[in-house]
Amino acid sequence: MEEKKKNTGGRPKGIAKTGGRQKGTPNITNKNFYNVLQLKLVERLPKLFEWLDKIEDPYQKINAMVKIMEFRFPKQKSVEFKLDEDTGNSLEEKLYEMIKKKDK
Repeated sequence: MEEKKKNTGGRPKGIAKTGGRQKGTPNITNKNFYNVLQLKLVERLPKLFEWLDKIEDPYQKINAMVKIMEFRFPKQKSVEFKLDEDTGNSLEEKLYEMIKKKDK
């Protein structure tokens, strides 16, 4: 069986990046695309409610509304808080330390 060679192209590790966009610079093509898309959606927004009113099945109507709302109101992620009991620092102790630092 023929062995696949690893892709060794690109910049070797440890060599600084040269050329191209700087880190954190937005992609202008994507920005322009989203601007045009937003304009088109705003133009069609009044018709959207007309289209929703034409849906007769209540389940499908709610389902469509929920899917549309996800674009404006993204789903929230749950946040988990774990208190490390092995360190001996309880939540109350940490809060007390923070208040003490604030009062200084």
